[in-house]
Amino acid sequence: MYRKYNLPDKCLPSFKHRIDTFTWLDAHFKGKTDSQKLNELGQFFRMPKQKHRSLEDCYLNFEVFKSCSCVIEMDKIFEKEESKMEGSTRKSKRLKEKGLQQ
Repeated sequence: MYRKYNLPDKCLPSFKHRIDTFTWLDAHFKGKTDSQKLNELGQFFRMPKQKHRSLEDCYLNFEVFKSCSCVIEMDKIFEKEESKMEGSTRKSKRLKEKGLQQ
């Protein structure tokens, strides 16, 4: 491309980090929506419809990624809290059986 338009030779930008959002969502967000399509996930979070324009789709992809990561983290927090509550419930039952707690 640079030779075709007589542009000076430049290195293409490289990325330090890259996230394949489809693979990540498939592993962590499966079953929460009907499909893993960008448009479906956007509608799930009440975002504007996919416009199939590169820049708008990038913004939508980023917003969906942020929203999904928040949901996944919240799920992890609730799972931890539920396991704590289940543990304390079992302990309470044992104490009640022994007559130590009223």
